Amino acid sequence: GRPGLAAALGALSALRAEAGDREGAVAPAREAVDIYRSLSENPEDGFVPTLAGALHQLSNRISATGDHTAALPPAKEAAKLYAELGMKRPDRYQAELAEAMNALGDRIADTGDRTTPVPFGKQAVRLQRELVEEEHPDASVPALVEYLLNYARHLAAAREPVEAVPRGEEAVGHLRSLAAEDPEAFRPRLAAALHELGGHRAA
Repeated sequence: GRPGLAAALGALSALRAEAGDREGAVAPAREAVDIYRSLSENPEDGFVPTLAGALHQLSNRISATGDHTAALPPAKEAAKLYAELGMKRPDRYQAELAEAMNALGDRIADTGDRTTPVPFGKQAVRLQRELVEEEHPDASVPALVEYLLNYARHLAAAREPVEAVPRGEEAVGHLRSLAAEDPEAFRPRLAAALHELGGHRAA
């Protein structure tokens, strides 16, 4: 059926992206979104979260081609859908909304806008930090680290390096703990974060 076709198109898009075919990855991702959008016309069928995820992937695929303007609308729509879903089920979609807010901040930054991404970065950090502090099943410390580092970059780009420093320090603190448990996975990330933090402190 159509859900299976949409899932297969999403998988094809991912395979093409992994193979380095950035342009070729866009069309199946776009077709998957079209199918899920059609399936989502009746919200009771439960395809709205899948549509939001497909829009997020489409935005990533378009962004990878360098067309940052075209990558923005699907990122905005994904964040909007996750926000609406989160209002109905706050316990269920917070991690997805955090990821969508983080991505939307990145997509806006990619267009050259240095100030608008800041509140989206802040929101992503707040949402994921809440999950981590509550030890929620959807919590992810590596995701929180990513959002903190991104938020710090947005603040630095908006000429607020003083505000960027504590976010970088928080990310480094988490990475030290992660690297102690799994050095191979997290020591390179820790080194990169320390380098970025040094840049924020020097600014």
